[in-house]
Amino acid sequence: MPSLGLFGLAAFSANQRTKEIDIRKALGATVGDIVILIAKGFVYLIIIALLLSAPLGWYFMKTWLEDFAYRVDISLWTFVYAALLILTIAGLTIAFQSFKASVTDAATTLRN
Repeated sequence: MPSLGLFGLAAFSANQRTKEIDIRKALGATVGDIVILIAKGFVYLIIIALLLSAPLGWYFMKTWLEDFAYRVDISLWTFVYAALLILTIAGLTIAFQSFKASVTDAATTLRN
């Protein structure tokens, strides 16, 4: 489970923001608006992590691969594909938790 920590963090964040989500739903927000609201903060953090880790990963992999008899070059596409895969898995994980939080009954939550 590569995104188990992210799954737990998204569930915790959605649970903490339950009243905010339900008030937004009562005021007319759609499920898509709520998913974007919750996912926006996570996507920013993931992009920052990718921007910090890609150059470090490239440098260390390049120095490690230089010691082999058969040289292998690391292309930029390797990091692009990895970033797209990470964003896809994270997006699906966050969207699932956001969707689950946004389809709950707002009246019951706000009553309590």
